[in-house]
Amino acid sequence: MAGEPILIVDDNIANLKLARVLLSLDGYDIRTAASAEEALTVLDRFRPRLILMDLQLPGIDGLELTRMLKADRFGTASWCWR
Repeated sequence: MAGEPILIVDDNIANLKLARVLLSLDGYDIRTAASAEEALTVLDRFRPRLILMDLQLPGIDGLELTRMLKADRFGTASWCWR
């Protein structure tokens, strides 16, 4: 639905720009992050309804970040999985 917040996490800048432009044109509120660490920073102040996650991120990969969010290691799962 238009206006819904979405976080896109991808280390490929071209992918981030393309997804941001396409989803913004449909009216979504988009934030991006180029790493898992940056995503955690964004999640401190942004509450997305959807996270589009690259699985092969440098450092903490997308699968591990998803596990961390689901395990609520950062106190974020309460808003993310209602």
